[in-house]
Amino acid sequence: MAGYVSIRYTARSKALLAMERWRLTAAIEVAVARPSDGSEELFAAYMSWIHTKAGMYGAVPHWGQVHDVDATYIEQRYRDELETWRWALAEIENHGGSTFDSKFCRKRGLEATRGLDEYRASRSAGVLIASLVPLMF
Repeated sequence: MAGYVSIRYTARSKALLAMERWRLTAAIEVAVARPSDGSEELFAAYMSWIHTKAGMYGAVPHWGQVHDVDATYIEQRYRDELETWRWALAEIENHGGSTFDSKFCRKRGLEATRGLDEYRASRSAGVLIASLVPLMF
């Protein structure tokens, strides 16, 4: 199989689900030409191995590349940012949008999991509690 490996260093992004999550992020790209000679199984096994190894080190996917991660994988890596993403998505979709309503997003757990009112209520409760804590001490 022909291909290459590249390493790119980037600064942190402000985007909620960016792969550039740390002050300095190393993006490792493994590119392999898709086989046309009947060795698709070897290609699939190799890419699966690469993704498994990357996952062992907490790697996050590049949304524009080929990967087969599921909702659990994404939840383990994005946690709080994912809930904020879902709340923002509920706000957007409340006005009739469905940009992120796709098989890709559903498989990865990227859709809003609660109604907009519930997100807003939990956000308001969190702000209230945070404002009261300093008064308690």
